[in-house]
Amino acid sequence: MMIVIFKIEEKQKQVVVEKVVEPVQSYEDFTISLPADECRYVVYDFDFVTKENCQKSRIFFIAWHLDTTRVKRKEICELFSVVFSRLSSKD
Repeated sequence: MMIVIFKIEEKQKQVVVEKVVEPVQSYEDFTISLPADECRYVVYDFDFVTKENCQKSRIFFIAWHLDTTRVKRKEICELFSVVFSRLSSKD
């Protein structure tokens, strides 16, 4: 399991890896590690065991922005989210 956090470099107009971290214990721990006034993208590789004792893995994409994020940054974040979703939906 791992978490990759991306940020938007506005001057370079690209999305870059900000950091790679080990999974945290709780959702609250996870949200504390993200900025309240900036957009971030998170790819979370989550491993788990089902009730039937089968090892499974899921990858989650999270677009992170709160109400305190500036409107222009939210708009940029949404544009990149659309691009990510189109890329991930291609076969």
